[in-house]
Amino acid sequence: MRIGVDGSKIPHEADDSAIRILERAHGMGMEGVYFRSVMDVSPTLDRGLLAQVRDCADSLNLYLQMGLAKVNPYATAEAPHVRRLGDGDYTRGMIKMIEARMKPQA
Repeated sequence: MRIGVDGSKIPHEADDSAIRILERAHGMGMEGVYFRSVMDVSPTLDRGLLAQVRDCADSLNLYLQMGLAKVNPYATAEAPHVRRLGDGDYTRGMIKMIEARMKPQA
């Protein structure tokens, strides 16, 4: 078993980048970080930034997990940022987040 932390529970996380949160978690002796949404790591789903965060986690020997958004069809109104990401289509926004989390094929 590996013990980690929810990235939103790291002190000062609102002002820190995902990389800084990983560094702080490592410094606290955690073995990994869970970000509630990939958009907490990169609101624009910047694949370069997501790769940097993955590389940082790997270099610190931390596991890295990123959630998506609400999948309950009755709760989608609570995640308007996902609908905006999908240009008005919630499912398209979810697909964009899933694709951004995937490692590029070599």
